[in-house]
Amino acid sequence: MSKKSNEVFTSFKRKLNNLDKTRRKQEILYTRNQIVRKDIEQVYSALFLSAWGYFEAFIEELFIGLLVGKIHHSKKSTVNSRVNVKSEKIARDLIYAGKKYVNWFPYENSEYISKIFFTGGRPFTSLEKKDKQLLQNCLIIRNALAHQSRHSTFQFNERILKELSLYPREKKPQSFLRSQFSASPDKNRYEHYIDE
Repeated sequence: MSKKSNEVFTSFKRKLNNLDKTRRKQEILYTRNQIVRKDIEQVYSALFLSAWGYFEAFIEELFIGLLVGKIHHSKKSTVNSRVNVKSEKIARDLIYAGKKYVNWFPYENSEYISKIFFTGGRPFTSLEKKDKQLLQNCLIIRNALAHQSRHSTFQFNERILKELSLYPREKKPQSFLRSQFSASPDKNRYEHYIDE
């Protein structure tokens, strides 16, 4: 049975909403002094990593679904497969090219792969430059949280923090996510990245 691409997105969005319910519950516990700042920052870190994982799974599901015809894009005329594949297993074999997984990010990887399998790489090459930059920033944050390596920390400091005026404690990836993005509406950086 086939489904529309917006149904796949709705499922992904539902997962993000569930993560946000967890975030809001933790914020309540924090305001009641039932958990400390270190605890809530760890929660933000885990939530962001989960959201990123859901996003990668969303990209892969959409890609394979469009390729095998089990998912139909709302602008059907803009999505044309360059190969005729009906089996998800064969599609995965082709996309994975002998590897155990696909590196969909940095997003240029997704665009490159999509140009092999879809005419013009659409819909994966249709993102605006600002959206690609947002994904790149999310990847940098994700890497800083997940790896905590010298390189990922350097990238985070140079590419994310450089132009921002933050309190010293907000300059670590975990606490950065809770730092205020906007006052009206009241939104922290985690909410901003997830909303976008």
